[in-house]
Amino acid sequence: MTTARTEDIPARIRSLLDSRIGTRKTSMWFDGEARLQVHEGRLQVEARSPFVADWLKRNFRDELAEAARETLGSGELEWHVRESATARTAPTEDEPAPARGGARKSTGRREGGSHWRRLEDFVPGAANQLALDAARRMAEGEDSVRCLVVHGGCGVGKTHLLQGLCQARRERVPGCRIRYVPAEQFTNEYIHAVRAGQVDGFRQRMRRVDLLVIDDVHFLADKAATQSEFLHTLDALDLSGAQVALASDEHPRLIRRFGQALVSRMLAGMVVRVESPDPETRLTLARRLAARRAMRLSDEGALAIAERCVGGAREIEGTLSRIDAMRAVSGVQGAVSAGEVRAIFQQDDAQRGSQPVRLPEIVEAVCRTLGTEPDQLRAGGRHRRVALARGLVAWLARDLTAMSFPEIARGLGRSAHSAVHGAWSRVQGLIEADARVDAGPAGLIAARELVARLRHTLRASSRH
Repeated sequence: MTTARTEDIPARIRSLLDSRIGTRKTSMWFDGEARLQVHEGRLQVEARSPFVADWLKRNFRDELAEAARETLGSGELEWHVRESATARTAPTEDEPAPARGGARKSTGRREGGSHWRRLEDFVPGAANQLALDAARRMAEGEDSVRCLVVHGGCGVGKTHLLQGLCQARRERVPGCRIRYVPAEQFTNEYIHAVRAGQVDGFRQRMRRVDLLVIDDVHFLADKAATQSEFLHTLDALDLSGAQVALASDEHPRLIRRFGQALVSRMLAGMVVRVESPDPETRLTLARRLAARRAMRLSDEGALAIAERCVGGAREIEGTLSRIDAMRAVSGVQGAVSAGEVRAIFQQDDAQRGSQPVRLPEIVEAVCRTLGTEPDQLRAGGRHRRVALARGLVAWLARDLTAMSFPEIARGLGRSAHSAVHGAWSRVQGLIEADARVDAGPAGLIAARELVARLRHTLRASSRH
């Protein structure tokens, strides 16, 4: 019994880190760069390299100690560096060093990318199928995809795709030299190498590979020296016949303060956008991510998460982490109910109360999504999409603000509130009937999903 509880502690600490530093950073640094273990009542942090250990100490020591104190009763930390990461002859920091004679050296432990996600666990859907197919082709070592650039918003699965690509390539092409590194780490290692006079060593690590994978490449924006080094790295890899996979939050053309030469290199590859998952994919994600935590979701609870977490896997993961933490305090067991899920979102709404959404922001978001103009809403136009936009503004204003129908009408330049009430009623009817609407640039979409996306966008903007 005690052993089982001890084995559960690293997962609980991960949940606490999710809430303290964010799921994105937790995933970036503790899904391969470092491992968390418990030994004799103390938290052990095993880093992939001395550089990573130093980075974690400087940036996350307090959060790790606090999480350890909450789960173990002691904030004492032990720091270790994996044996293979200290081998100076290692071809990359993500692969075990080759022993003499070409055989791989075994240290009796799992190396580098052992915590990489797998493509088999990636939940496919219309929003990500093209990117998934490209990653699979690159994993097979096909030369037809020499450079892959995936871009999209936070939490849509870009990191999962890149890590899954690395894991699949390692399994299918034995001996392949792979290096996976976030752009932030690329930058920090480069700066450290320049200051220490070890640039040649840095270049060997980055360029003597068969596959280089850089996550969050937009982090290089406005870093001229690092961009120049990265550009030369891409040129060297191209000459050697190596392949490159990159991920960014934005299309290469839209990354501000990116050198034109670097943008051109990225555009020469296969550029694929990953959209936010559709409701069915989110439902599958909610159930799968909950199962990974040994958490049971009721059907209603899973639907509540899928309907609200329109941003993608990272948002769903964060919600599950908060539910897990809430249950640890309250002692509630059994399947997660819709009520528990709503309680989490109600906390968000209460926190957002001090930063209310304003009517002009709602109008702007609706018009941008539907491809209409604010003046069309105020002019009383009867075009189908304009009427839909007016109804959405009314519905969202009632949901996200304390405005009455007369106040909404005045905000839209209307003298009577009856028309605004009627527009609200039509949208409410579309939601209840689970009807699909023509949303212009957004395409044919369920009214419920359209409202959920707009509400998500407005809530997110109100927090910044």
